[in-house]
Amino acid sequence: ESSASTQTVSPQFQFPVLNGNSLIYHVLNVNLATDSNPSNDTLHEVQEMFNYYSYDDGTAENGYGISAALGRIAYRFNLLMEDTLVGVLMNFVHIDEDVSLQLFHIMVWDAALNDTLVMQVNQHPEYGDSINGFHYYAFDQPAIIPVGNFHIGWFQYNNVILRLGFDKNTNSNSNMLYNVTGTWLNSSISGSWMIRPVFRSEERNPANVSEVEAATRVSVFPNPASDMITVEHNIKTLQKLFYTIY
Repeated sequence: ESSASTQTVSPQFQFPVLNGNSLIYHVLNVNLATDSNPSNDTLHEVQEMFNYYSYDDGTAENGYGISAALGRIAYRFNLLMEDTLVGVLMNFVHIDEDVSLQLFHIMVWDAALNDTLVMQVNQHPEYGDSINGFHYYAFDQPAIIPVGNFHIGWFQYNNVILRLGFDKNTNSNSNMLYNVTGTWLNSSISGSWMIRPVFRSEERNPANVSEVEAATRVSVFPNPASDMITVEHNIKTLQKLFYTIY
């Protein structure tokens, strides 16, 4: 004869301050002396601490798009603290025709969808080089997003469906809006768009930033590069240096 019981657990765990993306593994062991089956007393959980927000589970079961010229979609996210938005990860799926030559604007709006916070113009769908791969669209100008709701999405020029990856396992309808007639409406299709806003910590005190003497020798290598480059210069300073490479 078997029986069941419910245990309330309040672990005293403090999240460490970690730089970059991190995985935190939780292992919880409930040691009950009267339990005749101790093999099922351990609970494992992985907490992902990444630099993006996400509603999707990372897999696309379908594709989503709107077939309306000048149409827009907006994905609502909520910030618990002010942060710096630097880009967006998007998953486009190649279900039917290749739309990689189509253009759209990546848009970021405020909570009320009245003010445009970021407009990254003339982007085009990029298909990942792996199944469920995301393409990162970096913003030319990072934006400080205040606490509360904001929206990220796109404005498209014509009625070609761009086929954004669509996770059918997680329902985020309440945060998914589209506009094809001038009015914002909630999506009625159950699922989650595979759009992930990316944030990073920024220096917030520009008064401490000063120019230094220009370098007379700068080299960037290797060229071409695949995933990493090295910048060499002859500037002698203890200050943090900021580069813009064209």
